[in-house]
Amino acid sequence: MAANDEKGRVRTETPIHWGVTEECPRNGKMTSLSLDSCFIQTKAEVIVGQTIHVDLKNCLGSPLLLHGEIYYRLERLGFGVRFADLCEDEIEKLKEIIARASDAHSS
Repeated sequence: MAANDEKGRVRTETPIHWGVTEECPRNGKMTSLSLDSCFIQTKAEVIVGQTIHVDLKNCLGSPLLLHGEIYYRLERLGFGVRFADLCEDEIEKLKEIIARASDAHSS
């Protein structure tokens, strides 16, 4: 199976932090990522439509705190987040994370 799908989504196994505040106190695992969304694997209960923050600094070693809306959830598995209001710098950092994940899967 290819690491990227036709929409530029890449599979990952990246531990991240997330939460309803910028402190991102909850742990999870990002299992897929694209330039506009990601899936976070967690057993935490969330509400579709809720705004959350996602801390991706572990992926790059530099700060990258994004926010977005939960647009679907799979009970006891996780949820999808659609990022909101991304600036050019954030998009470039997401591209870098996606490229690294894609390279890791093709090795």
